[in-house]
Amino acid sequence: MAITKRATTSSFSTKFLSVVPGFRTGYYWKKIIATIWYLILFLAIVTSWSAGTFFDKVLATFDTTILFVLPTIITTNFMDIQNQIPFLATKKLYRKLPGFLLAIVIWILMYSAFTSIATPLYSHEYLESKTQNN
Repeated sequence: MAITKRATTSSFSTKFLSVVPGFRTGYYWKKIIATIWYLILFLAIVTSWSAGTFFDKVLATFDTTILFVLPTIITTNFMDIQNQIPFLATKKLYRKLPGFLLAIVIWILMYSAFTSIATPLYSHEYLESKTQNN
């Protein structure tokens, strides 16, 4: 019975890592870069929780997600996302490049919109701690 559990765990971890960007191909240099990037993402999220209420921390997590995680998902083609976005679904570089530029513009607009909507929702304590850190 213990052997079955090990096989299932190994199979799950193998399947899980086969979809995680940086670990899909098995190249060590990609794993190292991905691990460093995931640590940076984790630290960015955790350090955004420095002060404020629980709601401030939720907003800061969304902020960090839009800023860092969404571009990571698109550029690494996580879960074949590029084929789900019409202007990135092509294999031809001369068509894909304008698609990436459009994705960057949409990302900047989305981040700007979130920031302008979310800023008044942060607590006074959180905003004060952010201005003191800058």
